[in-house]
Amino acid sequence: TIVLLANALGLSEEERAAFAATIQRARTAPPVDIHPPPTAPSGVVTFLFTDIEGSTRLMQGLGDDYAALLGAHGKLLRKAFAEHHGYEVDTQGDSFFAAFPTLSDALAATAQAQRALARRHWPAGATVRVRMGLHTGEPMLIGGRYIGMDVHRAARVGAAAHGGQTLLSGATAELARSAPERLPAGAGLRDLGVHRLKDLQAPERLWQLVIPGLPDTFSPPRALDRHAHNLPIQPTALLGRAREVSEIKQLLREGARLVTVTGPPGVGKTRLGLEVAAELVVDASAFPDGVWFVRLSRLSDPALVIPAIADTLGVRVGGVRLIADALRDFLTGKQLLLLLDNFEHVAVAASELAEILAHAHGLRSLVTSRAPLHLRGERVYALAPLPAPTQSGEASTPERLATYASASLFMERAQAAGADFAMTAANAPAIAAICARLEGLPLALELAAVRVKLLSPEALRDRLQRTLPVLAAGPRDAEDRQQTMRATLAWSEALLAPAERALFRRLAVFAGGATLAAVEDVCLASPGADSLDLDALDGMATLVDHSLVRRREEAGESRFFMLHVVREYALERLEAAGEGEALRRAHGRWLERLCEELGPLLGMGNGSWLRRLRAEQDNLRVALGWTLERGEVESGLRLAIGGAQQWSADGNLREGRRWLDDLLRLDASKYAPQEEASVRGAFLRRWATHWAATYAILMGDVVEAKVLWERCRVQAKAANDAALDALAMFGVAWATRFTPGQETAGAALADEAIALARRAGDEVVLARILCYVDYTAYSASTDPWDQRADHQEKRMALTAEGLRLAERIGDAESAFVAAVNLAWILLERGDLNAARAQALHSHEIGQAAGMGDGAWPYMLDLLAHTAAVQGRMARFALLHEAEMSYWGVSDQFSFMDAAGVARVEGLAALGRAQLGEEGWASACAEGRAMTLAQALTEALREARDEPE
Repeated sequence: TIVLLANALGLSEEERAAFAATIQRARTAPPVDIHPPPTAPSGVVTFLFTDIEGSTRLMQGLGDDYAALLGAHGKLLRKAFAEHHGYEVDTQGDSFFAAFPTLSDALAATAQAQRALARRHWPAGATVRVRMGLHTGEPMLIGGRYIGMDVHRAARVGAAAHGGQTLLSGATAELARSAPERLPAGAGLRDLGVHRLKDLQAPERLWQLVIPGLPDTFSPPRALDRHAHNLPIQPTALLGRAREVSEIKQLLREGARLVTVTGPPGVGKTRLGLEVAAELVVDASAFPDGVWFVRLSRLSDPALVIPAIADTLGVRVGGVRLIADALRDFLTGKQLLLLLDNFEHVAVAASELAEILAHAHGLRSLVTSRAPLHLRGERVYALAPLPAPTQSGEASTPERLATYASASLFMERAQAAGADFAMTAANAPAIAAICARLEGLPLALELAAVRVKLLSPEALRDRLQRTLPVLAAGPRDAEDRQQTMRATLAWSEALLAPAERALFRRLAVFAGGATLAAVEDVCLASPGADSLDLDALDGMATLVDHSLVRRREEAGESRFFMLHVVREYALERLEAAGEGEALRRAHGRWLERLCEELGPLLGMGNGSWLRRLRAEQDNLRVALGWTLERGEVESGLRLAIGGAQQWSADGNLREGRRWLDDLLRLDASKYAPQEEASVRGAFLRRWATHWAATYAILMGDVVEAKVLWERCRVQAKAANDAALDALAMFGVAWATRFTPGQETAGAALADEAIALARRAGDEVVLARILCYVDYTAYSASTDPWDQRADHQEKRMALTAEGLRLAERIGDAESAFVAAVNLAWILLERGDLNAARAQALHSHEIGQAAGMGDGAWPYMLDLLAHTAAVQGRMARFALLHEAEMSYWGVSDQFSFMDAAGVARVEGLAALGRAQLGEEGWASACAEGRAMTLAQALTEALREARDEPE
């Protein structure tokens, strides 16, 4: 190893000797006492929370020096943790969260850290005081993360401390008092009395750790009962909203007079507002005159808003004096925060609130509302649901699932409902699916979690196919609108005007969201439903304002969509209004027009169309299901042919084949071959047969593909459709090429197909055949590594012609295939630089076309063999194994014939000889561990960085 390193570094003889001596000294040196990285303690543990008091002020005062201060502070804390078996759970900015296996370790680490912080000389003479809090409990541990009320209790104890002070919860203090030897030498405990802390239902007795040599006199703990407020006690802790709380507090501290928190029903606006308010209560400098909560949900008249605020603040009016005047006088010169909850149904009173804000300069208002107030100076904070896994099986292990706030919320509420409930490797996939289905909506998660008393996570997941009946078991002491998801959604719907309610329920027909143009086409004037006297833009703006509909930007266009549970409620309302069938038919007709505009073949290669189809996949599925249910074959075939192009590009072959097979079976049962439903129906049938054959061969079902393409040829000939006949003939050539014993027969059929396409004059079909011909037919006529110039020139000429034609007519998907095939031919000819450049160009074409996973394995195969030709066998092994791993889990079939298998086996033998068995196995394992996207990204980066 030393010799190889010296050679690689180009060392002289003198340098080699020094290098070897250095390594020898390192090998013989005594072992260094290094603390091994701790593992997360389980069972009974003691938690420590810390943060720097006045960190924002320090950061503003020190500027660039603050980073050095923060780093030194972290180093001191981590040293104390490491020397006392502490496990660092999390760190955010200047805050640390650590866990210790014993109380003695936690107390010793805390005392050491506080002493070290006090002795340190900080930049620019700054004073750094860190508040710390300890609590002992027995939380649930999942993937190095802790879940349970003990975590929140420890955090609240820490937040109650002052800089330089260490507080202990009552439970931790009792453990320390029962065994005084657990305390650091000379340290003691001081009882600070009972205090009310945020998120804790019962008051907490707090104790101070008195450390010899350090200050031990502090103001009373930063508790809620020290300041003026009327905030209700929250029965549970707020989870997963630390960033949102911090951002809203910052808005209010920076001078925002009015901050309105908006969001969909059940997203937790009220709970977030109360959390922000509670944190600002203990900051006496922010609002010395208090933080006051005004519940507006029980008011029915906007005229009662100002009296409700006055009553909360204790403002009384005598005689004929107006209450608004008395309230303005009371607020003059005061600095306080009003939390006005659920303003949406009394929004008319917003102008009166604006008048009060204009006169009371020390007043700040934090409002929760399903719609903005639309006042000058209003800062709208849109609250999104909690992060959740996707429906695709993401985060199916306890360790990965524990990183999602939605899963943590579900777990804590489920544990509260059933004490024996726990996340395991077996039920984690079901829990992930529940969180995905409910899209991280807090109220929905809490209502679902209650059901674990009766249902396993697997059973609950299955029942959530219909969510509203399951989400109907809220706590009795919650407001009526929060006891079920249906009630909270009905509350929002009631705030809309009649035409807006109609638009809301009609939007439910869109399963995957909709553009504004689609809304206009489907919802405003659907045959069989009343026309709406409503401008689509104005109506959508209202629904977005009320947080019933969400908006996002896709490819420069606004798209509107509903959360799943909101859409389910809207569908109920659509059926109750008797508009379901009319809207579904209008929705299907709109999609049919979209697919017909696309055409049966060309649109696949157009990047903008492909992205448009991808955006409409959920809508397409719903419409296809409805047409099958109703037996409307022609409508279904139009939709399936349109979707076929996107399913193929993305590699979703199983789904595309299922839809086409079901529709063709229905077509065959509905019409005898001689009884065509219409000329249009015959056209759709033969194109559907072509796409069904394409899916069959891409999935490796060569026999079925050949049968279908031969049937397609019969249908095309009967209709004098020479272009489709040529495409189907080429398909037969493709299937023939992979039929055992007929490997070399495909080339002649491909020649006939090309000639027929030229005679037909259809450039789209001709481009498709020419671009695909190399790896479907001609590559079978000889060994693909054949160096005969005449064979390569023919392949090169046809493929290059196809590439030029595809680029001219805008079929980028076919152009991508041709570009990859040209790179293969260049590689076979030994022109590595040209092959690499062509490969990079083909990737650019594929990206522009919006190609999905269905295209990239072929690209990866090309780059893997490029590495092999260069003699880089470790790279070949990694990329090839990543490619094979993709084939193993995808719907697609790896078209590797006997010659291809022999070629790969030969390269593997070369790789083993070059790398050794262990090196080869290691490279293969690394490739198997990579996703297709990771392997392709790495291969492309290397290709771009290689010198000419």
